[in-house]
Amino acid sequence: MVFGSETVSLRLAGYTKMNFCFHRMWEIIRLQYRIPIILAFLLFTVQIGTAWNYGIFRDEMYFLDCGEHLDFGYVDHPPMIAIAARAGSLIFGHSILAVRFIPALAGAALVLLLAAIARKLGGGRFAMSLASLAMFFVPSFLGTYSQLNITLFEMLIWSVCAYLLIDILSGAKPKRWLWLGLFIGLSLQTKTSALVFGFALVAGLLLTKHRQQLSTKWPYLGGAVAILVFLPNLIWQMIHGWPTLEFISNAQGSKIFELSPVDFLAQVTGSLNPLSLPLWLGGLVWLFLGKDARKFRPLAIFFIVALFVFISQSSKYYYIYPTIPLLFAAGAVAFEQMVKKLQWYWLKPAYTSVLILSGVMLAPLALPILQPEPYIAYANALGTNEIKTENHERVALPQHLADRFGWKELATAVAATYNKLPEEDRKKCAIWMGNYGEAGAISYFGDELGLPRPISGHNSHWIWGPREYTGEVVIAFGISSEVLETIFESVQPTALISHPSVMAYENNKNVYICRNLSMSLTEIWPRVKNYN
Repeated sequence: MVFGSETVSLRLAGYTKMNFCFHRMWEIIRLQYRIPIILAFLLFTVQIGTAWNYGIFRDEMYFLDCGEHLDFGYVDHPPMIAIAARAGSLIFGHSILAVRFIPALAGAALVLLLAAIARKLGGGRFAMSLASLAMFFVPSFLGTYSQLNITLFEMLIWSVCAYLLIDILSGAKPKRWLWLGLFIGLSLQTKTSALVFGFALVAGLLLTKHRQQLSTKWPYLGGAVAILVFLPNLIWQMIHGWPTLEFISNAQGSKIFELSPVDFLAQVTGSLNPLSLPLWLGGLVWLFLGKDARKFRPLAIFFIVALFVFISQSSKYYYIYPTIPLLFAAGAVAFEQMVKKLQWYWLKPAYTSVLILSGVMLAPLALPILQPEPYIAYANALGTNEIKTENHERVALPQHLADRFGWKELATAVAATYNKLPEEDRKKCAIWMGNYGEAGAISYFGDELGLPRPISGHNSHWIWGPREYTGEVVIAFGISSEVLETIFESVQPTALISHPSVMAYENNKNVYICRNLSMSLTEIWPRVKNYN
């Protein structure tokens, strides 16, 4: 009986301890995470609420195509985004939610994660709320959350890595390096620019007292975990002749709009809302010079090194985005400490109001809220210009909105041409598109229009090959008549595609019926490869 009483007492003690832990966790959430949770829910609601306002984005259709060809790699990106696209389509079917639900959820998670990072850096309730608020109201981030894209997942994973690194710098158990290695590996499976993360991280450790971390086995074990996670993509790259290196070389040579360091920084500042500059720049200064931030000094060096690498490699300005959430969190902590030290408590509601009001004012530039004509009028009234990242002709709408128009019209015109063919021709007709956006439109809208799957020489479509088609009958779009006439006996235009809101390079282009390819598609396929 005594033994039984002791057992009951131990169990009661265990239950009491568990209840205390749950109560403590609930109190932390209720008191410290209340506003971040509200902001995360509001962000998710806004994104889902505006998901249907414009059409599907060109890259989203491509990622869905990649999701139908699941592999360990693709020409222009690792497999993570294709897995996300496949997951969305399995859950939500052939709908806009398939490509918009997961980004909205990831954006909400990022808003919450920023609060956790601010808390880990020593911030209180206000710092946590301000960090989340900054992630919510930055216009370019709002646009990023509104579509399936690689940058969003990169931002989320890098922020998880930042949280783990802060934990390590704060004296957490060294086994935390293994978790950091896992997430760096996942980041590499999202975008190869995660190599910059590893390089900048090592530089930050070497240039501070934390270099002693490198004298232990744990960073190297973490690195081994990252390589192990990334290994399937490396093997795929090797088997396919390192196509991503060829893609990057081609893009830097002809596609990417080269920026000077000043222009790079100006575009980063403008896209993040210039009024948020004091926050993220203040975060960088605090990480460098703050008395309470000494142990986090590697994070400041990390940002500077990453910025230098991206500028020196002529990268697009938004490649630096995955490092910005960390600076927002640090800036929120620095702001909170400054207000407390100077007792300028009026500054809290003042700056918060500035961020909210400017964010609301700029939101229509990033989200698909306004239709094209009202959007153009609103952008002109604000005096804003499109931030250019690629060598293309400027049009009325910025690319992140213009590339959501015209795809169903294209697929419908191709379907009209296809349905006019004799039945025997339709059985052997290939639909050959010039780029992955055009091919994605045929894939996405083709089922309801009765179209066969397209082929293309652009990026991963080239690897997927010409299917079973011979080239006897081809409907072509996005390929110039001059090129088509050199390889087909007959080339006839059937429709002109024109749309007032699309990108210039997708406008006023013909659909062609082509017959009798000079050689088989299999023979000509090596000549049509376009990694760009």
